[in-house]
Amino acid sequence: MILVTILSNSSTCPSSIIPGRISLNCTENGVCEAIKNEGQPVTYKWGDNTPLDGRELLFYSMPYEGYNINYRYSINNITYNRIQIDGQGNVIAEKSYLINLAIDPKDKTEAGFRIVDSKCFLK
Repeated sequence: MILVTILSNSSTCPSSIIPGRISLNCTENGVCEAIKNEGQPVTYKWGDNTPLDGRELLFYSMPYEGYNINYRYSINNITYNRIQIDGQGNVIAEKSYLINLAIDPKDKTEAGFRIVDSKCFLK
C-alpha cells in the first residue's frame, strides 16, 4: 500500500532551489529511488547547493485523478532547510519547505531525470 501525504496551501517553489534534473535508480516496476554507494545515498544538492537528504527520495507512479501516469511522483515530502549566518554568527535568514517533486522517467540524460513539476509547502 502506498501512502501519500497531500498538504494544503502549496505554492510555487523558488526556481533557484529546484534542480533541473536529478539522478535516480529506477526499477522495471517504475519505482525510482536515490542512487546508493555502499548502502548510503550519494550526496544530493538542491539547485542552490543546499544539501538534500537522499533518504527522502522515493518516486512512484500515481494512477489517481489529477496525476499524469507517465510521471513519477515523490511519495515523501522532501525537506529543504537553509539557514544563512552573517560574519558575527547571527542567523539572518531561514527558509524551510516541504517539497513534492515529479520526474519524467522517459527524459533521462547523463545528469539524471528531468524534474517536470514541484510544489512547496512552508514548514
